[in-house]
Amino acid sequence: MITEGHPVLSPNPWNGEIRDQVVLDWLAERFNAEYPWSAGQLEQYSKCPFVFFVNRVLRLADSGEADEQLSPLAFGGIAHDLLERFYSEAERPLPAFLEGAVLDLFERAAEEILANREAEGEWLGLPVLWQVTRRSVRDCVRAYIEWELGHLDKKSEVPHLTEYAFGFDDPFVIRGAGVSG
Repeated sequence: MITEGHPVLSPNPWNGEIRDQVVLDWLAERFNAEYPWSAGQLEQYSKCPFVFFVNRVLRLADSGEADEQLSPLAFGGIAHDLLERFYSEAERPLPAFLEGAVLDLFERAAEEILANREAEGEWLGLPVLWQVTRRSVRDCVRAYIEWELGHLDKKSEVPHLTEYAFGFDDPFVIRGAGVSG
C-alpha cells in the first residue's frame, strides 16, 4: 500500500520531474508571471498535470486510433477510380449487361486499381479484414455498374466528364444586364 511519504509520491525523473536546466529555463520563460492562464488551462492542469504538459507544453496531438475498416472516403476514392476507368475504356455503345469482354474489362480494372491502392500504402483497414473488404468494394461497384447499364438509354445516355474540373482556377464571368441594368 502506498502511504503519504512513500518515495513514489516524491517527484523524480521516472514520474515526471524535469531536471534539465535548459528545459527548466525555457519553461520559466514560457510560463512566466505574465503568462495569461485561461480557465480551461487551469482546469486541465488541476485534473492532470501530465496531460496539460503533453497538450499545452509539448503540443502533442492525439493521433487517434486507426479505423479497423476501410474509411468511406477511401471507399469512394476506389469506387470513383474504378468507375472512371470502366466508363473511359468500355466500348460504345455500352452493353445492357455486364458480361463477356465488358465484364473482363471491369475485373482487370478492379484488380489493377485495388493492387495500386495496396502498393501505395494507403490505410485500407486491418490487413486481416482487407481481403473481405476488397471483395466487397469490387462487388459493390460491379453491382452499381450492372444496375446503371440496365437503366441507361444506350442511344443518348452515356456517363461522361468523369474527371471534369470545377472550382475557381478559371473564374466564371457572367455577361449581360445585371440588377442595376
